[in-house]
Amino acid sequence: MEIVEKILDIDNAAVRDGLLALPCPAEDVCFFDIETTGLSAQVSSVYLIGVIHIFENKLKLVQWFADDYVSEKELLLHFTDYISEFQTLIHFNGNTFDVPYLRHKIQQHKIETTFPPHDHMNLYSYARHLRPYIHTANQKLTTMERLFGFVRNDTFSGKDCIQLYLDYMKMKFYKDSGAAAKKNQLLQHNRDDLLGTITCGSCLSYAMPEICSYSEEYTEDAILFSGKTSGTYKIPLQLESPLGFSLCCDDRSCTAKVPLHKETLYHFFPDYKNYYYLPDEDMAIHKSIGTYVDSSHRKKATASNCYVKQQGTFFCIPAAFSPDSHTIFQKGYKGKDRYLLQKEKQPETPLFSKEEGIELLLAIHKEFF
Repeated sequence: MEIVEKILDIDNAAVRDGLLALPCPAEDVCFFDIETTGLSAQVSSVYLIGVIHIFENKLKLVQWFADDYVSEKELLLHFTDYISEFQTLIHFNGNTFDVPYLRHKIQQHKIETTFPPHDHMNLYSYARHLRPYIHTANQKLTTMERLFGFVRNDTFSGKDCIQLYLDYMKMKFYKDSGAAAKKNQLLQHNRDDLLGTITCGSCLSYAMPEICSYSEEYTEDAILFSGKTSGTYKIPLQLESPLGFSLCCDDRSCTAKVPLHKETLYHFFPDYKNYYYLPDEDMAIHKSIGTYVDSSHRKKATASNCYVKQQGTFFCIPAAFSPDSHTIFQKGYKGKDRYLLQKEKQPETPLFSKEEGIELLLAIHKEFF
């Protein structure tokens, strides 16, 4: 078995953007990819495992290469020991192939370890979140990395590499001088797979963005909630929700436009057994106050009439957003949509705190992704 280690400068913008989009400290993350001689772990072998991670503000590439047919177990032992230092493993579609393949091999060689031993993230699942909005032929690694601006040096597919590895082993046996070039092509393919996987971290800017700031702006008929993100939206998107929200993702900012509506809505009290309903006023009041109202002008409240009405300007909020400091309104007892009252515009006193505003933006994101 041969171990190849290299330190790489992060000089590729697509790779840098992929790292910035990570939802956890980049130093805690390790990307991995494997190369095998076939799709079935029962009748094929893993001949190359590569990892890449942040090391002293650069990328450290480590590759374990089986330059014979007997070092598969040694390769697996080195890999599983190395990744134990990291909090999160990241792969591209590894749930389908890499992870079950390695689990089978680890069990086959009776290696006492649990793989993966900690959190792992499949970037392919996040790439699929973009399918309704970005029209590509598929969500394969090479397709997505091109979309986010990564250009490969490698021109081989994983299938091509199987024959390339067999050719290398034959040439090495016969001490052919061309064997070194074949090995370098295999290592380059694995290296580009790893760099391409990092690039696809940009998918996370859409599916689970990290929003660092928050601001509000008013127009005549809407409120604009905006935030700056740590990651970059490599592909600008303008999206519309059935609830009337629109979301603009561009560069390192996201803006949600939420329309305003003038109407009369209802706030329902959840503990209706503690309220009286006043038919003349068409409202509910707490029993602590209602006891002073003539009994002929009050009755026990029910879930459907335990409300107060409010006329004003409202805006709809997504289901995932539940602000503690605001009263929730509905159009009726069975109304599913939830609304907040727009307070008087005071630029020095925004509707939401920074924390609540960021929570709102993330909730609107979830409406799409």
